[in-house]
Amino acid sequence: MNPTPLWHKGAAAAVILLTLFFALKTDYRSLTWAETLTSQGSPAPQLDSDSPTGYELGQRHFLATRNHGTTYRWIAYTQELVENGPFSSTLYLSDAAPTGRVQQLPKLYAGWLAAIAGGISLTTGHPLPIAIEKAALWEPILSHAIALAFVAGFIARRFNIAKAAATTAFLALFPFFSAQFVPGSIDADRWALLLASAAIAISVPNPNREYKLPASTAVLAALALAVSPTFGFISVLAIAAIAALTIYSQGTSSQSLFKWSSLGAGITAMAWFIDQNPVALETSELRYNHPLYAIAWLGIGLTLDGSLSIIDGKNSRSSTLWKLGCGIPLLGSLFYYQIAYKHLGWLYATPGSLRPSDLDAPLVFKNSFAWLNGAGPLEIVFILLLPATTIAALGVSSFVRFKQGAPEFKTTLSILCVYVSTAILAVFKIRWGIALSLISLPLLWQLVQRQTLDSGRYTWTAVGVMLFSLFAWNKSLPDPLRRPSGDTPLRPADLQALVQRHLSHWLATHNPSREVHALASPAQSDSLIFHGNLTALLSTAWESYPGQVAASRILSAPENTEVQAVLESREITHILLPSWDEVLPQLVQEAQSPGQNTFFERLQTWVLPLYLRAIPYHLPAVAGFESEKLAVFEICPQQDEALSMSRLTEYFVEMRRMEPAGLAAQTIEEAYPQDPNVSAALSIFYKHSKDTLNSRRHSEKLSESIKSGYIPFDWDRRVVQAIALALNNKRQLARAELEASLESMNEDSLYQLTPLQTYQLLSLSKTFSMSIPAELLEIALKRCSEYL
Repeated sequence: MNPTPLWHKGAAAAVILLTLFFALKTDYRSLTWAETLTSQGSPAPQLDSDSPTGYELGQRHFLATRNHGTTYRWIAYTQELVENGPFSSTLYLSDAAPTGRVQQLPKLYAGWLAAIAGGISLTTGHPLPIAIEKAALWEPILSHAIALAFVAGFIARRFNIAKAAATTAFLALFPFFSAQFVPGSIDADRWALLLASAAIAISVPNPNREYKLPASTAVLAALALAVSPTFGFISVLAIAAIAALTIYSQGTSSQSLFKWSSLGAGITAMAWFIDQNPVALETSELRYNHPLYAIAWLGIGLTLDGSLSIIDGKNSRSSTLWKLGCGIPLLGSLFYYQIAYKHLGWLYATPGSLRPSDLDAPLVFKNSFAWLNGAGPLEIVFILLLPATTIAALGVSSFVRFKQGAPEFKTTLSILCVYVSTAILAVFKIRWGIALSLISLPLLWQLVQRQTLDSGRYTWTAVGVMLFSLFAWNKSLPDPLRRPSGDTPLRPADLQALVQRHLSHWLATHNPSREVHALASPAQSDSLIFHGNLTALLSTAWESYPGQVAASRILSAPENTEVQAVLESREITHILLPSWDEVLPQLVQEAQSPGQNTFFERLQTWVLPLYLRAIPYHLPAVAGFESEKLAVFEICPQQDEALSMSRLTEYFVEMRRMEPAGLAAQTIEEAYPQDPNVSAALSIFYKHSKDTLNSRRHSEKLSESIKSGYIPFDWDRRVVQAIALALNNKRQLARAELEASLESMNEDSLYQLTPLQTYQLLSLSKTFSMSIPAELLEIALKRCSEYL
């Protein structure tokens, strides 16, 4: 064989470098778009160097581009580890209120994010907590560069640099691979997929050489397992199958299997020990790394080593029986636990594994057929081309080798069996299709390199046609495969994320000194937890399932007393209902008796229980959201009917929804004409309706009640009386009411006012030259910040 000319190597190296440059340039355009998205909408909170998030009240400002909930949880978890150290509490209190749940995210990936953030902090001067937010932008770009560089190095070492250049160019143009790296969207599943793919690819044997299972496959598979068993443990099984079948077909020593499993099991156990508290053995349904995976891995090595020893007869009978006697129970322990406790564990399909990339978030597909059913013809061709070509090439190679009587046909056949098994798995776990494509590349080069399938110029012609076709297709990619860049318009999901962040900041700043436990949609809850540093009943995390059950019970309850009992047991303080949400309605179960309404239905029609009041919140002016509404309800002390309806009237007035305000005003005017709370509410309503005559009439009734000695039980109603009187120029009486209110004002009473009422309280106190204590004034200013 003639040596490759030096200029060929130089040209191939130049292609690799240019490919990396243009791939990273495209990534950077997406990063710029993500930064622009974060900067839109509400301004960032005030910086606070003492806050673990870098912002006051523990708020955050970063806006994920895709995969919002997972991205937010990883940023928050990394900030927590940086603040409290790697051995901080494993109790997560932000969802599943009020008790919280166990925190089991792998620290390995959080450490990777922290390392990137440290570099960003050093180079830009950003505080470390804010640099961690920035790391969510840069981590996908660095991961993309590392993945391309690894592939180039692996193919160049195993084959030659020309094939490495062609492979790198293919991956850079292959949209399904590039879509794994979206700046502003982070997920440990990405690295689990890459590590698992690399481990399997390295384990594939060269039929022309004696097989030896590389130790690096154990390291890579163990890292993948530590990050996500969904990808990691499957790679362990695939590597074990490839190695066992190859060792059997070649008749080589099986001892490397035990060494491989021992190394992998050791790394897996060490990773678990770092992640979790060994004293509190939490299974978490085996969705995260667990000692049972290490035990099962060790069992795989012993069982396969013992089984192959029986076949080749090289080991003593006692040694073989010992290996099988230990290996089978160790391996069976995992599957027994899964069956006994009905925990799918590594078989569980994470949301990330049920879509081809984060660009499709939050969509999930039941299987690959459901995904391909909505894909275009070119998508189907390009996603199936590599696997179909690989299966066909492996089949032809096995057949040709068998006809020739070549002994290595068994090795090729075993690889075909494992590959087909992985392809079947990809049908049910869509993201494994990307792994399948990555594994296909070295397999195809290996088959092409053999004399029987090597077609010389025809091979490179086919590669050139493929690369050109991909390049042309990239010019007109469908939206689900197009990463956002400078000219990409905002999607409805981006607008919703902006609104959710605005509400989270609003709720946090309006409750600066008290806890908020909210019942909201999973997506809104993710934002409340991340952007507002608040607590929610549920979230998009699967661990918050108990909160979903509680939410379903609350929203489906036919009786308000049942709702109140569950709200109190869960310490819920607020309920948020956006008009565009599609998840909470799915939690509502139909009423068992005809004619009964669920709690969710009653909220939709504004039939509120007496322990609930509406809090005015104005949606930001976002194009495309003009017709949407978002209702905020707060749990309050028990009210009577007149007070509840009076507050509801004032709510609609403050929300500038005069039609429902008029209906509520008409109801209370007819039902409770003598109630002072009603008089105050009606006076304010008619004043905003430009009906001066009726406003004065009800302010006169209110004045008579006050002069007769009426003092409202609820502190905020006295402030409302002062506001109603001042609006009708009854300054002396308004001053007396305001002075009495300020004398008894405290932090808890201040929270009874709406934002507009708080602003009016401050305006009146300034008008009448009355002072407010500094600590209460600070809270009041936050409570009415939208009016300042």
